[in-house]
Amino acid sequence: MNSKAKLMNSQTHQLINKLLLLLFFTVGTTAKAQNIIETFDYANHTNTDKESKHCQLIFPKGEGKGNPTVNPKTHTLLLNPGNRLLGKSLSNKCITKVVLHVAKGATPLRSEQFTTPSGYFQQEGQAWVGQSRQMEITNNSQEVLRLERIEVHLADVSPKQPTSISFVQPAYDFFKGDKLPVPHIEGADNNNLMFLSGNNKILELNADGTNATPIATGTTTLTAVYLGDERHAPSMTTCVMRCWSGIKGAANIREFNKKHDTESLYNLSLNAAEVVFARNKWAFVRDKTGCLALKFNNTMPFQTGDVLSGFVLGKFVRNYFPVLMVENDGTGHVQVEHKEPPTPTELDCTKLNLDDCVFGYQPNVAVKVRGRTGKAELMVNGHSLELLRAFNLTFTLPTKQTYHTLTGLFYTFKEGEIYFIPLQRDGIRKELVLDEGKPQNTIITTTNTAVVVKRKLKAERWNTICLPFDMSATELKEAFGDHTLMAFSAVSNNKLHFKPVTQLQAGVPYLLRTANNIKSWTMPNTDIIAPYASMVTHDGVSFCGTYNAKELAADDTEQFLQGNKLFLPANNARTMPGLRAYFKFSSAAAAKQYQFVANETTVVELPHKEQRDEENETWYTLDGRCIKKEQRQAGQVYVRRNKKILIR
Repeated sequence: MNSKAKLMNSQTHQLINKLLLLLFFTVGTTAKAQNIIETFDYANHTNTDKESKHCQLIFPKGEGKGNPTVNPKTHTLLLNPGNRLLGKSLSNKCITKVVLHVAKGATPLRSEQFTTPSGYFQQEGQAWVGQSRQMEITNNSQEVLRLERIEVHLADVSPKQPTSISFVQPAYDFFKGDKLPVPHIEGADNNNLMFLSGNNKILELNADGTNATPIATGTTTLTAVYLGDERHAPSMTTCVMRCWSGIKGAANIREFNKKHDTESLYNLSLNAAEVVFARNKWAFVRDKTGCLALKFNNTMPFQTGDVLSGFVLGKFVRNYFPVLMVENDGTGHVQVEHKEPPTPTELDCTKLNLDDCVFGYQPNVAVKVRGRTGKAELMVNGHSLELLRAFNLTFTLPTKQTYHTLTGLFYTFKEGEIYFIPLQRDGIRKELVLDEGKPQNTIITTTNTAVVVKRKLKAERWNTICLPFDMSATELKEAFGDHTLMAFSAVSNNKLHFKPVTQLQAGVPYLLRTANNIKSWTMPNTDIIAPYASMVTHDGVSFCGTYNAKELAADDTEQFLQGNKLFLPANNARTMPGLRAYFKFSSAAAAKQYQFVANETTVVELPHKEQRDEENETWYTLDGRCIKKEQRQAGQVYVRRNKKILIR
């Protein structure tokens, strides 16, 4: 501490000591005079306000319906509704009791007729008992109260009740716009406070000492003085104020990560940021822009699932991942909402930009350990990932390439390089995700792998399906419930025949009808044995499976099944999603000859080209608005092929 700071602290403490001494004497010390009673008898007075050697009675004017008056005939004081009586001590004695004597024949006073704003006096019958230099009562009833005499009891000042004052924290981070911390006062029920700054060049207080502004970045003390009152002794306490001025700001996590400024302090805004993982002194936090770790020196105050709003102060550090080292472990400006742990979201790490850091899971990563070095090789969609092992986590990785789902942080702090940092042991799990919505489902043979199949099946309709693994009758039942599985069996008499089967073979296309709509299902411990889909051919007609999205031929030789009908693809809609099958004919003319037969009970005729065109053509309203087939209404006129058509 320099000499100037020492001088200022010394001056501050001298000021505080003088202030407390002044308070002690102005409130009063213990006197040796006897207790006295001042009596004001309105039988001998003609005005309301009275003053004696030791006290004064005041009836403020303009209160209630009428001012308090003295009735000269009855020699009584009339206290009207709303009138106030104010008693003040004129010496070093305190008022300890005030007794109101009602006029002869008047109704005795009741407690509900009066209110007193001070908590120092309690009503006991016709008297108010307490201890203060001043007391006040108000006629809160709707009655005119008649008083003939008022007694004011005064006594020497009793020793004051001791009080203690303390801040909740020993130190606070203080920014522009913050309110001063309010200390807790023990032994008193009011907040008669005054604040003093240890260094006005760091923390400047306003004239009345109730608000402050950080002038410069630095540390000083804040002294809070409880001024006390007639009953309570003054007390004081101090805390450390870490003032911050001119700090750089980051509006979101990605902006902070992108700056990667290791020299400057930053004020990072947290906008409903989720704690996705908490470990020891680390809290991994993500907002809509990215993810980082908050690192604490001591206890980490958050838990997984917390949602954080506000801001936190700290410096950027690059570990295996971006880190904000929380300055002084301060979270006083962070509001926390406790929620359930969030579910990781699927991502495509190959589309990350430089300095992006995100939390989620990446499916279908080909993983294997290469060579004697034991280095893990990770590939996704032709891009390599580098595994960074944090927190001394170890994993058993395969020597042969298999698919895994990676859950954790994905970080790109070098151009063209993607880093994966698992946060816990289940961050690398053996799993393959087959998704009909992806343009390609690359398959490699593997064993004992969990398979997630994202293939929507419509209930009570024939759906085509082709999968790279076998499914037994039990597995089919567990996945689909009541169902019918059909295999392409023959072509005869211009009919395509299908027969029921009980098992699904890998790579083979089938028709599948389920009783319920299916969105997805999971197959545990599955052997993937068919990296390529196959076709089944009978008499020039092929039923072709595909794992990937398929663009059907434009010559009408390839057709797909939809809603129990075979369709020719429209010019603008030739791509069929993956995990399905389609029919391939020798020619467009030959395709029109066949009927579709499922177990000789269901016959569906193939549509003519004209029917196909009508199904897929664009229709318009008269005002030029494009509509779907199901939106057409009877009695309305529409435009098709530049002709008006009336729907009957």
